[in-house]
Amino acid sequence: MSKSAQKAEGTGKPFPVEYNGVTYTVPTPLDWDADVLELLESGRLTSALRMILGDDQYEEFRATKPKLRHAGELMEAINAAGGTGN
Repeated sequence: MSKSAQKAEGTGKPFPVEYNGVTYTVPTPLDWDADVLELLESGRLTSALRMILGDDQYEEFRATKPKLRHAGELMEAINAAGGTGN
């Protein structure tokens, strides 16, 4: 878990995640809605990312014309920074 994620987890504040030259700010995984978990469990990655990133940041991500691999890599970066593993 990154130091910024550890601090965020303790305070409940969002933390930065770097991916493909862009810094996204995401809520600590402990504050993700149950809906996010259900979307991830059912394989609805893009819907989960939209909820995690929020509409504005998600549209910024979409503007990069991402492929499925990029969505997976961004989720991996979020998980790694947040210390949630898979």
